Amino acid sequence: MKKSSNTEKSLRVSIAALVVSCIAAVFCGLQWYEAYKQRIDAAFPLLDFLTNPDGVDSRVGLAVKNTGQVPVVISSIKYFCDHVEIQSSESCKSADLSNGTDLSDGSSIAPGELIWLTFHNVKGTARKDLDQFQDVVYDHLVVKVQYCSTNKIWCQTKCSADRCD
Repeated sequence: MKKSSNTEKSLRVSIAALVVSCIAAVFCGLQWYEAYKQRIDAAFPLLDFLTNPDGVDSRVGLAVKNTGQVPVVISSIKYFCDHVEIQSSESCKSADLSNGTDLSDGSSIAPGELIWLTFHNVKGTARKDLDQFQDVVYDHLVVKVQYCSTNKIWCQTKCSADRCD
């Protein structure tokens, strides 16, 4: 009778050890997956659109920044004013968009680089003009950028608004 009790205890200990080792294997696999994802994400370029709505900096407008760790190559860039495609230097709702950098196909953006697509200087510009310009940038202007990694293996489209016109 004692022998079956020892066998039963041994079986319980073996099952507990098996459960603990399976849980450890799952955690190990999840850690590997997380490290793999971070490594893959770091290899892709990422563009973000930025504005300066409060006028804290010396400019207000629309900028694009490479927040990835590798350079971005611009495949195409399109500007829309109320769903109608315009040239980057045209006006939108009587707001002058000519201040800024005109990115062309093949332009590259280094990691961490910020490029103002259109802007107005805060100093020297009347508050009314700044308000009108900000209204146009936030409510009427949409910029659609198609960009790729330098080796053209990975490409993405990003818009400055929730919609791509």
